[in-house]
Amino acid sequence: MSAPNATEGSVLLDSRPFWLTVGVLAVLLHLGGIYLYATQGFENLWARLWGIIVVLHVLEIPLAFVMLRGRGIAWGLTIWNTLVFGFAWWVPARRGVYHPNAGPGRPGPDHV
Repeated sequence: MSAPNATEGSVLLDSRPFWLTVGVLAVLLHLGGIYLYATQGFENLWARLWGIIVVLHVLEIPLAFVMLRGRGIAWGLTIWNTLVFGFAWWVPARRGVYHPNAGPGRPGPDHV
């Protein structure tokens, strides 16, 4: 069995269905975390892990702005999507998976 080459890896990273699947999993993670926190508080290990993930997503916001600089994506969308999806949103957005026409002088449809 051979190791995947750079071309094979980039195909997956440029795959919209892959990133949408990761996004759905992120939403399910948040729903489960909110439920566990609401019913058991941070005494539950999974609720604590969810809380750590939320903190990591907050810390990712400055990085998302740096990585998406020049893509023409609205700042509110960047903050919201980074809070919910983390790198699973800004990595494909940077690669043009979600906003293929966005860039300098060509704002995406969500640009205000």
